[in-house]
Amino acid sequence: SLLKNDENILMAIDWHRVVFDESQYLKTRETSTSLVCAELTTRNRWATTGTPFKADALDALAGQLFVLHAAPFDSVRGFTYFVKHGLQNHSPAFMFFFRFVLRMSSRRSKASLDKMGQLKLPERVFKTIVMDTSEDEKLVYQAAYASLKKKFDTLSTHGNVLQRYTKVQQLLAALCRASSHPALIAANLLGIREAVSALDSTTSQGATLIKRALDAMLKELEGSDVQSTSKHKKDYKQHVANLLKANESDCPICLEPIDRPALTACVHLFCRDCVSAHVAKSHSAKCPICRSPLRGPDGKVTITEITPDKEDVSVKDDPSAGKSKYVDVKANGSSFQVERKVFEAYTRVKKAPGSKIERLVQEIKALDKDRKVVVFTQFASSHERLMDVLPKAGIECLSISGGDSQTKREASLNAFISDPTKRVFVLSLRSSAVGLTLVAASVVYLMEPGENTALEAQAIGRIHRLGQTRSVEVVKLVAKGTVEERILQLNQVSLARQGGSDKAGGGDASVARAAGVSASSASAMDKLARQQRRLQDLYKLFLAVPADGLPEDDGADAAGGAGGDGGGGGAGAGAGAGGASGGAGAGAGA
Repeated sequence: SLLKNDENILMAIDWHRVVFDESQYLKTRETSTSLVCAELTTRNRWATTGTPFKADALDALAGQLFVLHAAPFDSVRGFTYFVKHGLQNHSPAFMFFFRFVLRMSSRRSKASLDKMGQLKLPERVFKTIVMDTSEDEKLVYQAAYASLKKKFDTLSTHGNVLQRYTKVQQLLAALCRASSHPALIAANLLGIREAVSALDSTTSQGATLIKRALDAMLKELEGSDVQSTSKHKKDYKQHVANLLKANESDCPICLEPIDRPALTACVHLFCRDCVSAHVAKSHSAKCPICRSPLRGPDGKVTITEITPDKEDVSVKDDPSAGKSKYVDVKANGSSFQVERKVFEAYTRVKKAPGSKIERLVQEIKALDKDRKVVVFTQFASSHERLMDVLPKAGIECLSISGGDSQTKREASLNAFISDPTKRVFVLSLRSSAVGLTLVAASVVYLMEPGENTALEAQAIGRIHRLGQTRSVEVVKLVAKGTVEERILQLNQVSLARQGGSDKAGGGDASVARAAGVSASSASAMDKLARQQRRLQDLYKLFLAVPADGLPEDDGADAAGGAGGDGGGGGAGAGAGAGGASGGAGAGAGA
């Protein structure tokens, strides 16, 4: 808004230096913000960010390189040749870009700044609570695990684990939900026999729901003055095909498997919270894919959340034999059978707060009254359950979700800072951990351990940053005997791998280059090594063994064990962008 309101004033000044803070929002060249930033007259251009990005999602750098005037990568042709095609083909062109990144960017981690005496922060203490869950929760989790593992084993048998990577990630996400609270999963994941699509993945159900949402959207458009009505009807089949394919892809905004899918008026699929947060940032927000305006002339936004039907449960009872062993369940167009004791346990846990939330309540009530708390969760359904249960337990809490307006976000943040009775802030790890300063809090609870340790570090950095005056306690809740313990162990192994690579001067590609192997071959070796490690990790998470055995480990497992959390961070660094996970990145001008 500053750029748009004061564009003429800003353009009239010959600046010595312009710093683009939170530069991760400059994702493309086409936005009005990027265009204005690029046109500013200045001798030096800096971009700073504390947001990590994925190595396989370099498209997010296009806008930053354009604004930085980082030739030749700031043009469409240059970015495509050196970055996109260069990475795909493992060509020397990408190595040229990579060397540019190393020379023109500066990563400032908290540890490095602390060593130089440039950053004085209070102590940060990590604690992991590996806790027992109720018998009902264990029973439901084991049923869900058996169902999901069977699907994983099917993919493994056909050699499709990496080829269907997003599908495997969806299976893993469902397993993580079952670990956090079994009520966060649908009953179809408990089905074990005689199923029309009981053990099928969420794809078939997602396809039905997407088609239903499209039908409702097209019906709503009928008779309206919307110019795109005919186009939607004309391209209906193509839209359905694209969306069914998209149902197996990641959210284009957060680049994670889609959580709570939502359709825009231009018929593109995103996480509900991600697209809602995107719209809330600007009145003129556009679709991240096709750049179509997301608001109509009346200022309203058409976003259709794809919500499953409520489960219609019927029980087969044979009067002569007493209660049957199985419960027949019909939901979302599929029919399946669930073992009766499992389903009865599932019914009970859906009504209960859950072991983790009960432990969270105990922890918060045991804290000193002057300590404020931030609770992070990965799942929207878990976020809603927390906001329902905590007030009933006598804990007043505030929340920010992806769909909240900027005004509501600021009101919640100000209340948390100034009101001593508002001690707890519940946030989504994925969509709400960016751009906030929460130094009023000194205790952090992570409801689930996540594989993305950089995202966790960024969330913790909202609290443990400049301005913090108290020691910060970070508590991670882990359900005993679930995939969460294995995730915790793999995170420690991953940190050990990173440490080993740093000390040795790099990974497999560095060793290959030192031996005189070409850059493209070294890059291919690095990619293959990452794939093998990821494949190995997935088999460990599902406790599965492929027919040809696991890929050989690199010995890092010696650092494993599901004990306490060693802390640490980790973040990406981009061209002209510092990658400090605490948000204190410093960039170098192009």
